[in-house]
Amino acid sequence: MSLMSEIKTKKCSVRGCVDNVSRRHRFPNPRKISETIIEAWRENTNNPSLANLSHDQLHKSFYVCDRHFASSDIVCGLRSLKVDAVPTEFLHKDDDGSNDLEASIHIPPKKMRMTLLDKYTTKYIGKWDLLSNMELTTIRNI
Repeated sequence: MSLMSEIKTKKCSVRGCVDNVSRRHRFPNPRKISETIIEAWRENTNNPSLANLSHDQLHKSFYVCDRHFASSDIVCGLRSLKVDAVPTEFLHKDDDGSNDLEASIHIPPKKMRMTLLDKYTTKYIGKWDLLSNMELTTIRNI
């Protein structure tokens, strides 16, 4: 099994979003947040598969990535959202009803990707000295 298959991300629930690197935020907890905010999240995802799910089901299993929140919705230093945050970014639809999110996704620079790779490689493999130079070069070129 390859290292990249070990690194799993939770899929963003926003229809058309293909971002797989941004931080994810779970749908709000219905015991802590008003139904109005949860419904705004559901509506703004433009995802018909979420339409008939309960608020508990949404909270338990669905996420929205950082890309869909205004920077003012993110609490500085905590990497979490403000209580009243609602996804509003990159959600517009084209005239034909399609979503152009794929074109708006920013791929982080290689140095940032390497930092993440180093973190997960250390977590899953342990010490770097377990890898030969050839294996390390192969991983870094992914």
